[in-house]
Amino acid sequence: MSGSMDCACLIFTASVPIQLPINRTLAISLPQACNMDSVPVQCKAYGTPLPAPDRHFSTAIKAEKGRVDILTKFTENSDLLRTIENYRLALLVANPGVFVVPNHFDADAIFVVTQGRGRITLIHEDKRQSFDIETGDIIRVRAGTPLYLVNSDDIEKLFIVKLLQHVNRPDHYDVFYGAEGAKPESFSTEILEATLKTSREKLESFFEKQGKDAFLEASKEQIEAMSSREEGTGGGGIWPFGTQSKNPFNLFRKHRPSKSNKYGQLFEVDADEFKLLKDFDLRVSYANISRGSMTAPFYNSRAIKISIVVQGQGYIEMVASKASRKSGYEKRSSSLRPDTVFVIPAGHPFVTVASRRTNLEILCFEVNIENNVRYLPAGEGNFAQRFEKEAKELAFKSREDVVDWIFGQELYGSWLSLATKYLCKFCMTVRAVPLSEGDVKCHVAERRKHHLAAYRIPPTSYSMLKQRVGLGGSEAEACFCVCALLLQG
Repeated sequence: MSGSMDCACLIFTASVPIQLPINRTLAISLPQACNMDSVPVQCKAYGTPLPAPDRHFSTAIKAEKGRVDILTKFTENSDLLRTIENYRLALLVANPGVFVVPNHFDADAIFVVTQGRGRITLIHEDKRQSFDIETGDIIRVRAGTPLYLVNSDDIEKLFIVKLLQHVNRPDHYDVFYGAEGAKPESFSTEILEATLKTSREKLESFFEKQGKDAFLEASKEQIEAMSSREEGTGGGGIWPFGTQSKNPFNLFRKHRPSKSNKYGQLFEVDADEFKLLKDFDLRVSYANISRGSMTAPFYNSRAIKISIVVQGQGYIEMVASKASRKSGYEKRSSSLRPDTVFVIPAGHPFVTVASRRTNLEILCFEVNIENNVRYLPAGEGNFAQRFEKEAKELAFKSREDVVDWIFGQELYGSWLSLATKYLCKFCMTVRAVPLSEGDVKCHVAERRKHHLAAYRIPPTSYSMLKQRVGLGGSEAEACFCVCALLLQG
C-alpha cells in the first residue's frame, strides 16, 4: 500500500503462522446475511488492494530452527499514525528444543506469548532472573536488558509477538547478539585483548566456535537444567521492578474476562492490573469472536488500536472520511486471515466479523489509553441516548421516541444475542444462499411489504434504519437489522 492514506484502515500481512489454541470467544452473533461468501477481499482505502503476503514484513533473521520478522513503520502508509511512529511490531518463532542466544535491543518491549511454552532469562546489572512462560503471558522488557530464552516443548513451536518502542530513532531498531554485541569481532583485536584479557589466538578460536546462528538446538539435559532452577514462578510482571511486579502476567489466568457471553469473551489488561504497562500507556487485549459473530461497533476517543489476527478468518469494516477528501463518509473493508495486522486510528468506528466457518482470534495493543473513552454508536449505553430531546429531533429529523427506538435496541448493545431461529424468512434465505446484488434488491422489495404489514413498522423508520446500517453496506444487511430490531422489540 503506497502513498499517503490519511483515513485508511491499514492492513499488513505476514508469513509467520501464529496460533493461540484456546476456545475462548468474544462478541455478538451476526446473521449470515451480513457474512456471505462475497466478503470483500480488497482494502477499499484509496482503492488499494490488500497487500500480498510478506510485503510489509521483512525477515530480520531466518534460519532452519527459527525466525524473526519485523513489520514496516506504521507511518510509511498513513500520516494519521504519527503518534505511534516510534513503535514497531515483531514476530519471533522458535522450533521445539531451540535456544535463542543472548541478545539485547535498543527498544523497550512488550512480549506476548501466543503459542507454546518455554523459559526466558533476563539480566539486570549483576542479577539474573528466569521465568517459565506459556500461552497468554505478557512480559515487559526494558531497553538494553540482556536476555535469552529456550523453547522447552518437545513438539510445539514457540510464538511471541513483540511490540517495540524505540529509544534511539523511530525508523529503526538494532538487536545485538552475544556478550559484546551482534558481532564481537567488529571490535579491533587490540580492544578485545585488553577487554577480555585474552590472547589473539584464543579469541580467534573462541569466536570461530561461536558462529553466527541466533537459534541453536539445545539438548534435553540442558533444557531440563535451565528449567529446574527455581528463580521465578507466576506473578505480575518482570523482576527487578518491585516485589509486586514479579514474573510474567498471564492474560487468561489472572482475572475474569471483561466481556463474556456464549458468543465470545474479551480479555483485557492495562496498567491498573499490570503496572509495567504504564510507561507504554498501553492496554493489551485478546478477543476470540465466535464463527458467524461480530464485535459491537465502537470507536476509541484517543487510543490507536494495533491488532494481529492470531487464528481464523473474517473481515473488518471501518467508517472513514471519503478518499477524495470531500465531505461525507464511506466504508473501508478488508478480509482478515492469520498473521494479518490492522491498525484503527482514534475516532474511527469499526466492526470486526468472524467468518461462518471459523472463530476469529485477535491480539490487540491499544496505545494512548490514558483518558481514552470507548463510544458505542448504538445499543445499550450509546451516546445518542444522552442527547437532549431537541438535539435528537434536529440531528435525526425524527421524533425522540423514534430515535430512542432505533438507537436503543438491545441488538446493538455490547453483544448481539439474537438466535438464528428468530430470523425472518428473507434473512434465512440470504444466510443459506448468497445472492447477487440484483437478487438482494428484488427480495428486499418483496420483504419490505411484509415488514410493514406484519410488524407495523413506520416506513420512515425503515428507510432511516436502512440508511444508517447501510453506510456503504448491502440492502440485505439493512433488511436483517430491521427484522432483528422488530423481533427484539
